[in-house]
Amino acid sequence: MKLVENKDYRLEPVNVDGQERWDIRILEGEFAETVVRFGTLTPDPANQEIRFTFDIVSTPDLDLTEENKGLQDYCTILLSAIIPDTMEI
Repeated sequence: MKLVENKDYRLEPVNVDGQERWDIRILEGEFAETVVRFGTLTPDPANQEIRFTFDIVSTPDLDLTEENKGLQDYCTILLSAIIPDTMEI
């Protein structure tokens, strides 16, 4: 599944403690209108993965938490879409 910016998600600039950050608003699907903020991205070369943390900034689903496996999987797909699109070649 390849997500498309401004169709499936939107990057939203925010200022957090004097630092410019980006929140990601999910626009479509099961988590529509949920806003997440990624924290630390850590390379794991042994497993050829990038480990990450994220927080839910807002969501219309009052039962949704960061421990939700579906949301965790979706955030992995989000990162897979965002990282290549933001890297300079």
